[in-house]
Amino acid sequence: MKRIVALTIIYTTILFGCSKNSQSGAETIPSAFQESVIEEEPNDNIVSSDSVTTTSSNSLHDSTGIDFNSLGITEYEYPEEFVLEDDIKAAIELSIGDDFESCYGDYGSISNYPDWYRDSFINTFIKEDGDRYEYKIKNRDGMTREQIEYIYYSLTGRYIPFDNIKEPIVCSTSGTPMSVYNITDYEYELDGDDVLITANATRYYRNDPYEDYYVIHARLTPNKYSCFNGFSIVDEYQEEIPQWITHDNKEHKLKIHWSFDRDIYNNTISGESYGGDLTYSMYVKIKLTDEQIEYIKGQNGKEFEVTWDFIADETLPITTIEAKTIEAVE
Repeated sequence: MKRIVALTIIYTTILFGCSKNSQSGAETIPSAFQESVIEEEPNDNIVSSDSVTTTSSNSLHDSTGIDFNSLGITEYEYPEEFVLEDDIKAAIELSIGDDFESCYGDYGSISNYPDWYRDSFINTFIKEDGDRYEYKIKNRDGMTREQIEYIYYSLTGRYIPFDNIKEPIVCSTSGTPMSVYNITDYEYELDGDDVLITANATRYYRNDPYEDYYVIHARLTPNKYSCFNGFSIVDEYQEEIPQWITHDNKEHKLKIHWSFDRDIYNNTISGESYGGDLTYSMYVKIKLTDEQIEYIKGQNGKEFEVTWDFIADETLPITTIEAKTIEAVE
């Protein structure tokens, strides 16, 4: 698989002595990808809700607060070689839009978790539009508290009680989310049992034709009861890759909708763009003269056509222009 982006210095430090994926030669396969399984006696003990239990890839995770038997959960069977399968890929795509440390990090004692923490997780992984991973699809008609606790455990490798859930939550599996990341290709390296992912991804916003480009870094750790193909996410972050367009010293046109009740700040308005001849952001900031400000105020909110001169390189999508002319569209 072709490497697209080199790993950062932080990962280079971590990866000293790590195994690396290879298409042609043999590699050292971590224990998570070996076929042998250590048999242990089941233990249905449930931990106190006053603590957070962190899993270990060498245990059956049977003291986590999750009753795997009643949920019908079985151990994941790992392939001989790592593959970024659909469910763990979806977990990365869903969570990468949030700050991982604050939204999915370990706060220690249950009492330290902020009030919004559980709601944030539910909004992203349960209520978000679209079918993104198999466990949600299978249980879309009503997700119980125990199932949601299991999904959280699958994602993070930790158990916390979701006491705020009193009734099953019907999942939204139709429609388009407000924003969506899509991993297009990836490379991986092994660090003991952990897998370090470097992936190229795009992100698009609903009703916005332009896509942003990112490089995603994620550390995965085996969790053989995880619904995300036997992995939990330890950490992840993203880097935006700017896309540039070269100026052409020509006049360009853009149509916008602007309502008078919107703010005017430093002779700049924010108009909802449409009908442009270049790639514009959904909302474009337009710098105007005093005379142009007075003119648009007199129109009491209309559609406008703006002309501007493209005299300097811009990153895509174009977010700010300086108006040469602005005219109301009848």
